[in-house]
Amino acid sequence: MDEKQFLIDKKSDSLNGSNETKHESSRLEWAESSWLRWGHLIYFSWIIPVIKSGYKRTLTIDDLDQLPTDDTALVLMQKFLCYDWKTTRVSIAIIKIFWKELTISGLLLLPYMFGRMAVPLIMRQIILLITDHQTSSSLRYVYPVIFLLCVIVSPCFLYQSTFRVTRIGLRIRHGLQSLIYMRLLSNKNLSLQQITSARMINLVGTDASQFLDCSTYFHFLWEAPMEFLIGFYLIYSIIGFLPAFRTLSEYHDNIAKCADKRIQVLSEMINAFHIVKMNNWEDLAEKRVDSMREQEFSTIRKASLIRALNMGLFFASMPLISLATIYGIWLTNGSFVSIDIFTAMSFYGVLRSPVTSFLPIAIEKTLQLRVAVKRIDQFLKESQQQTLEPAYTDQYQQSGKVTLQNACFSWNNNEIHLPPMNIDIESGSLVGIVGNVGSGKSSFFAAILGQMHLVDGEIFTNGSSFSYASQSPWIFVDTVRTNIILDKPFYKERYMNVLRACCLNADLESLGPTADLTMIGDKGINLSGGQRARISLARALYIDADIYLFDDPLASVDNKVAKQIYDQSIGPHGLLKNKTRLLITHQTKYLIDSDQILYFDHGLVRCELPSNAYQVELEKIPLIDEDTNIKPATANILDVEQSHIDHQSIIQDETSIKSTVNWSVWAYLFSQSVFGWFAFAFLIVLLLSGEILCEIANILLALLLNKLEMNASHTRPTPSIYLYVNLTNMVLSLVSAILFFRIILDGTNALEKKMVHALFNTSIRFYESNPSGRILSRASRDQQVVDEILPATLFDSVQSLLMSMGSIIVIGVINPWIFPVLIPLFGICVVLHHIYARSNHQVKHLESVARSPVYSLLASSLNGLMTIRALKNKDYFIKLFHNRIDANTRSYLALIGVSQWFGLYLDLLNNIFTVIATLLCLILKDQLNPALSVLLLSYTITIRAFLQRGIRQGVESQILMTSAERIYGYSQLPQEEDFGGEHGLIETSPDWPDLGTVEFCNYSFRYRSTRETALRDLCLRIEPNEKIGIIGRTGAGKSSLFQALFRFTDRSLITGHILIDGVDISRITLKHLRTHISIIPQQAFLFSSSLRSNLDPFNHYSDEQCWKALEDVQLKKFVSDHSERLLLPIAESGINLSAGQRQLVAAARAILKQSKILLIDEATANVDPATDTFIQQLIAHRFQDRTVLMIAHRLNTVIQSDRILVLKNGQLENLDVPQNILHDYQ
Repeated sequence: MDEKQFLIDKKSDSLNGSNETKHESSRLEWAESSWLRWGHLIYFSWIIPVIKSGYKRTLTIDDLDQLPTDDTALVLMQKFLCYDWKTTRVSIAIIKIFWKELTISGLLLLPYMFGRMAVPLIMRQIILLITDHQTSSSLRYVYPVIFLLCVIVSPCFLYQSTFRVTRIGLRIRHGLQSLIYMRLLSNKNLSLQQITSARMINLVGTDASQFLDCSTYFHFLWEAPMEFLIGFYLIYSIIGFLPAFRTLSEYHDNIAKCADKRIQVLSEMINAFHIVKMNNWEDLAEKRVDSMREQEFSTIRKASLIRALNMGLFFASMPLISLATIYGIWLTNGSFVSIDIFTAMSFYGVLRSPVTSFLPIAIEKTLQLRVAVKRIDQFLKESQQQTLEPAYTDQYQQSGKVTLQNACFSWNNNEIHLPPMNIDIESGSLVGIVGNVGSGKSSFFAAILGQMHLVDGEIFTNGSSFSYASQSPWIFVDTVRTNIILDKPFYKERYMNVLRACCLNADLESLGPTADLTMIGDKGINLSGGQRARISLARALYIDADIYLFDDPLASVDNKVAKQIYDQSIGPHGLLKNKTRLLITHQTKYLIDSDQILYFDHGLVRCELPSNAYQVELEKIPLIDEDTNIKPATANILDVEQSHIDHQSIIQDETSIKSTVNWSVWAYLFSQSVFGWFAFAFLIVLLLSGEILCEIANILLALLLNKLEMNASHTRPTPSIYLYVNLTNMVLSLVSAILFFRIILDGTNALEKKMVHALFNTSIRFYESNPSGRILSRASRDQQVVDEILPATLFDSVQSLLMSMGSIIVIGVINPWIFPVLIPLFGICVVLHHIYARSNHQVKHLESVARSPVYSLLASSLNGLMTIRALKNKDYFIKLFHNRIDANTRSYLALIGVSQWFGLYLDLLNNIFTVIATLLCLILKDQLNPALSVLLLSYTITIRAFLQRGIRQGVESQILMTSAERIYGYSQLPQEEDFGGEHGLIETSPDWPDLGTVEFCNYSFRYRSTRETALRDLCLRIEPNEKIGIIGRTGAGKSSLFQALFRFTDRSLITGHILIDGVDISRITLKHLRTHISIIPQQAFLFSSSLRSNLDPFNHYSDEQCWKALEDVQLKKFVSDHSERLLLPIAESGINLSAGQRQLVAAARAILKQSKILLIDEATANVDPATDTFIQQLIAHRFQDRTVLMIAHRLNTVIQSDRILVLKNGQLENLDVPQNILHDYQ
């Protein structure tokens, strides 16, 4: 099973959302449907088919049962929807929804608790039989029968209770995840600038999961204190003495906030991996993530110290309590009766786990849950507040009309971003919207769509429906068709008309037989910028709406295609000729057909021009598109054949994990301490020494009690040796616990750092083949597991197994006849463990794989949030989210069932061993030392709990190590080739490149071995300081040329050479190469920090130089008007700046860098012609001493170049001065 299967298997998530394929019906639901099938529930027989399949072969998602109806995400979300989250807390709602299930699961614990408490009492009576204190021979075998019933029946109640309460936690998690996602999509009060990807990923992935983590221990909050009171009452009634006892548990948590910051930084860098690579920011990105990690890890260390102390005291508690009991009796001159004392010790053993382990863990989990609940409450309260929807009224009855009356808007309700506007847009009209960079055009669309707060005035949309094409195309992982039609019915005629209107026919034909069913990668990574823009536009056209909002959709396509799209879709004779159309554009030739023109200047509508005044008034608007001066024939230059696109899905299958964790992962975790393997060896010595001392202490106690009983009338010796042994054991227990946690956490921290380093230094192809959600799931949930859950679980397993092995050895020494019984039981236990481990590991892997699509869809939805809201497609994406949640629930529910099945039958085996050991003591009572017999029976109770606990926790640790293995897998990602090939690296002069000559020598490359060449036999020489314009149709190889210069392709896929100032770029380091090339990308990337950090990430330049660069790009006034000036905060992805402003910041960054070679990748596509002209002037003056290569779709952008390079199918078709290029093609 791999993640891609969730996306393409009959396109169940895409086209119809159906999950009803070849899966088995729910055996669990069948078992729960009738009380006559109670046996299937109690003994977990409903999960046995999955266990058998997992043992025989590799499991797939189809081997798992369907979900019971009550566990589906839709049903769970509906339970939460009926609450008003302004006044209701999450905890109160959960109690109201699940109180009945919680009560039943709690009541099931009572028989188990009373059975546990009865075991020491029954054992006391058996001991009395053995020591002849009870003369009635008729009771010799009655008590063992009662004992057998207690130890066999009570576990059935325990595992039913555990399964039910864990299932409740799973339901809460998925119900809240669905609710949070639904609120994210549907509630417009959540401003786009309030939502960060890190916050949402942690809310859905970490905070909601805290309910599941806490659920297993929930009932111990009341069960442990109750068991404590009953147990100590019984102890007091037996020995008349209570030792002092205190539980240490404290937890201070600030990890969630630090994790938010770390995930935020990592998410930004992953989403902009191209920019990070091009600018050689890998070290910067790694340093920023490491900085956030250090803050987080500091808190994790503090929390782990408390966990270590708590667990150390837990395992040292029995010797300490025994010591306190012996000394209490000794100091009060009480009588030493071994039967009573060992009965008390048995009660202490029964109480130890719930009181000193489960209760502190429950308290810790509850405190963690409080932090999560607070964060979820805050989000739900924000989303429940009164949403500022556009006002609807009967004043206007005609749909498609928009009226704003003194309407002003804000992003955050604190300051006005769009001043008062009075605008009337008639139904069926075409409205052109123009304005300079940052003037508020896109914000105007957001206001109409209700994404901004209406501060004052009114806006009337008359119940109109909207369609919207965003400025930055939003593409998600699915087929081309699904990206266009979403959840709408497939109407072939309309669909084909839309494809023709968007000029997508040729693109789809080039995809081969898969055509529009070809899978698209995350963010449309396997498409060109023009293809992404046209698919986004096709989505808007396919929807039958009253009002269409187009945010500069023609900027990323060449002029001929733009003209065709405009004429066939938006223009007066196009597909939408009778609809209301609002078009933001910087290509003013399309304004001639407008019924109305709105010119924005920082939110103010400066003029409204009807079409009949266009010729007179347009001259007042400084927006002249020079393309109008170029003859139409020239557009044919860009109309070339489409290149072939890979028919195989770009989404890479997630690596399958074996049934056992690779030992190299274990070795790595334990070897990363400061002292390496020496620390691990010292830890082993401490653990073994502590167990040996513990067993010595118990034997000394038995012998001491025997001696004290025999010398009751004489002077009693002081139990000093017992004191020293126990105190030493306590010290060893605490030191070993602290050292164990320290070693593991050093390993998990090193693992995280290694993963981050590998992620930022791997090939760019990795990001193209792996959705961001898959990566972030490792950095969030998987990292939380290895940091917070794995160390405690693994230490618990190791100590429990050591105690069990020590007890078995002591039992065997006291009564060797136990071995003939122990050996076959041990063999059965090994087989049971093997079956369980193989099946459980596979189910856990399925759960991990099923979790990644949830994160991927969440991350993708965040990127396209405004589009989803505008198109009112929330129901479709909520359904997709539910399908992926349900896929995860199916595997997790199976995981719980397999775990409880194993625990139940392992417990039954342990209990059989306990009963047989008891019977052997009864049979051989005359041959055994009474005191040692008492010790043996006491051990049978101890081993019953700790052997089962150790094995289960060991298997659980192996399952948790799946998260470590997933992280480790990313830490082993192959790094970009950087050793110079077979000829090795060479040194360059300190001032290289000092000229800026670029030469391609028979250069060819392909992106992957399965694809055709992207550039073929390219031979050209670019002289120093030359300005080269690069044009060509979509797929011609323009962007491939830049990728070649940055060496983004594996050496094995390249032939030929690229020389810069005579130096073969394949023989210098990537860092050296990329440091000396600047780029202004098509989509400028700004990370969440200050403006100065975005301009100068490495702090190489002075404030004066930064101000000068801002002045050069005409942003100085904008920045100086802000109170923070250079420290102006930049939101995630620079969302608080317009697209044009982000491009100007990127230009300022290039000015500061002062590289000899500058690449410009359609950087002016999303800016107005005035800004375009300004940038051209900027290039001519500020970059006159640099070699410039510029990709463009507007011919006026490159018409002033020294030469124009025309590419076709990856080959050089022409290279000449602009005048000759124009002449040749005319």
